[in-house]
Order: sequence, then C-alpha cells, then structure tokens
Amino acid sequence: DGSDRREGPLVHMPCGTLDPARHLEVLLGRADEDSTMPGLVELADSGSLVLQEVGSLALDAQTEIVRIMSTGEVSRTSDSTRPALKSVNLRIIATTGRQSELVEANEALLPELHARLETLEIAVPPLRSRTGDLPELVTFFTAKAARRHGHDIKGISDDALELLESYEWPGNVRQLRAIIEHAVLTANQRKGRSITHDDLPTLGREPNQGTTGDRDVLEGSFEEIERAALT
Repeated sequence: DGSDRREGPLVHMPCGTLDPARHLEVLLGRADEDSTMPGLVELADSGSLVLQEVGSLALDAQTEIVRIMSTGEVSRTSDSTRPALKSVNLRIIATTGRQSELVEANEALLPELHARLETLEIAVPPLRSRTGDLPELVTFFTAKAARRHGHDIKGISDDALELLESYEWPGNVRQLRAIIEHAVLTANQRKGRSITHDDLPTLGREPNQGTTGDRDVLEGSFEEIERAALT
C-alpha cells in the first residue's frame, strides 16, 4: 500500500449488526453538555474507515458520508448545541460479503454515495476458489485467537488442514475466522498445543449427518461459537 494513510488508523463499522437508528451517532459522535465522544469518522482521521455490509447503512448516515466526502469536514451530533466543524482526511472503504449482497447494496445506496464509492472496486474471490490461501489464513487467525484468549496454541495438524481445504466455505473468510477461534478454544480445553481434526467436529460431517444445532453454531457469529465452546 503506497498510500499516505497506510500507517493511520483502520476503523471498522459493522453496519449490518448495529441498530440503524444509531448509525449516524456512531459515525459522527456526540457533543452535548453531558455526553461528548468522537465518532468513527474522527477516529479514522488520517487513516481508513471500513463500512462493512454497506447496503445496511441508514439513509441519514449515507447522506452524511456523502457530505463528509464532499467537504472533508465532520460535525458531531447534538440535541442542544451547534458543534463546530472539524476537518478530516480519511479513505472510505465499503464492503459486502456475497454477489447477491452487492446487488442489494447497490439498490439500497443513495446514487451520490454509490458514485463516490465506485472510484475503485476490488472483487475478492470467495474462499472456496482460493484454498491455496488457507494455510496462511489459518496461521494468522490461530495466532490472533491464541493471543486474544491467552492460550498456547500453535499451528494445525495436516489432517485438520486437509479438512479445511475440502470444505466449501459458504460463510467465506468470516466463517473461517470463527471456526478457527472455536478450534483454539476447543484445543485448549483438551490441553492440546495445536489444532487437530478433533477440534473441527462438524466440518467432518455431511450436511445430512449429525445434529443441525452444532452446524448452525459453527456457521453463526463468533459470540455464538464461543458461548457453545464454554458451556
């Protein structure tokens, strides 16, 4: 990345999981007598703001993003005062997970915002078509999960990696991240030092085998996976 912003902050906004009624305040922050906090736009100044699942972004927040991209200025929300404008310099990146979501996002976006976001479009192939990236991704997510939980889990066995490489990955990289984090928790419970085939139980079953509950958990959010692993 040759951008001047490569050393700046990288801030994510999960548009699809946040209450749309809070999108504007989360982006802009607040400036009241009793509550003063910066929004994600200010936190991303000199860096990048990633709008995840951008098609879910509320219309009032879309309007503000267009204004910020046009003027380079942001103003916090307030019920009682007129907050001062602050100059910001940031890159805005919008993402969607699947081709169908891209179509829906394009239909949900204001034309002005869509036009500005189209400056550069990068299509990332789904994980199932680039399984050669799996070893590096697994190493990265394993190390990250181990650090997060304070577990001494390093690496993955050959048979476990083969199982991951044979999977279709309907949930793409986010599903891989969640499953690796689940596997790190499971490996630590059995006092292991690396992820094995036994730490990936539902991936070894055909869709019509086993309990649907386990499969649903592993293909859900990380919070669901972690809850299942700890109970």
